[in-house]
Amino acid sequence: MIRTPVVAVLVLAACSGGGPMSTPSSGSCDGSNTTKVPMTALAPGCYLEYRGGLYPNGTNELSGAHLATGRAAAAQIVPLDVNGALSMDGKYILLSVGMSNTTQEFCNDAAQLRSCVPQTFMTQAATDAAVNHSTLVIVNGALSGRAAASWVSPSSAEYDRIRDTWLTPLGPRRNRCRSRG
Repeated sequence: MIRTPVVAVLVLAACSGGGPMSTPSSGSCDGSNTTKVPMTALAPGCYLEYRGGLYPNGTNELSGAHLATGRAAAAQIVPLDVNGALSMDGKYILLSVGMSNTTQEFCNDAAQLRSCVPQTFMTQAATDAAVNHSTLVIVNGALSGRAAASWVSPSSAEYDRIRDTWLTPLGPRRNRCRSRG
């Protein structure tokens, strides 16, 4: 069983002065370039000290090695039962962890009504026919007011909260999306 945290990807996409996007710079990543352009248009240039592109070395093309590594990691993810044992009737869990920004994007259930705001990830996933609703369980473990430092240690009380509040009650047969409450 692989335990992999959910990672949010931040894409920098801004236009300068409300006009057309600036052209990318191929300068060094020394922090001197402050021209704002989308990451995909920036490659191989830099914005502040960050190289553009979606993939290593400032490219926007997925390399064969990167794809192979991703597929090998994905092949190790298997459905598990409530006890963590391999089970073809088991579930996959997509779990968010993090602070307020994470929970706002994932569900944004500020009123704790156990229903997510329509434009959030969980609501979109719940209504998307391409999502595997029979074996995928989506859980919003993120919680407002929890700083990033709350998630650093694997022994953080936040993980116990998620286990006790969200994962344990799901059991082996529950398969609907849940938000925190």
